[in-house]
Parts: sequence; structure tokens; C-alpha cells
Amino acid sequence: LFHMLPTTRVDQSNGVELAGLDLYFVDQDGESFKTTILHRPYFYLLTRRDDENLGQLLLRKFSGTLLDAQLVPMVDLDMPNHLSPDNLTRKVWKLLFDNVSQLMDV
Repeated sequence: LFHMLPTTRVDQSNGVELAGLDLYFVDQDGESFKTTILHRPYFYLLTRRDDENLGQLLLRKFSGTLLDAQLVPMVDLDMPNHLSPDNLTRKVWKLLFDNVSQLMDV
């Protein structure tokens, strides 16, 4: 891998713009080639309570831009004794989008 660039591709089935990365490689013969990996941009949202209804509220409020809202466990590295085998996790919301511009809009 010698270079990578952000890119977007349009999904032919529904016309949605998807986020991706163009990855440029050099093989053993010195020839270069490119591949594109599509991904869903996301960010985590930490709330004070584990409100199960918040995901549905966010999906309605940001309909058309927010793809999915999932409540996922995450290890909080700021918690005291976070290396404990008790796995001190807290629930956070993972908000997924089709592309980076939608993420920035929200």
C-alpha cells in the first residue's frame, strides 16, 4: 500500500452515494493497481441513560440522512480500572451513514 484517497461511488440499484477508499498498491513485479473499499461512516454518541427509544427518535428526526442507529457496548477508557477483567462497558449509540457528507450534516 503506497497511497489512499477518500472517494464516493453511486450505488446503481438505488442511486445512493456511498463512501469509500481508493487504495493504491505495488505488487512484487513493480506493477501498481488500485482497489476501492466501500464503508459506512459512523460516529459514537454517548448519552447519560440507555434510552432504547432514542434510536427511533434519531431515525425519524434525521430521516433520509441517518442510515441506522445501534446501541452497542464499548469499553470506556476514561473509567477507573478500565483494564479490569470485569469488562466495564457502557452502552453508546453508533450512528451509521451512507457517506461523509450525511455524517457532517447531522
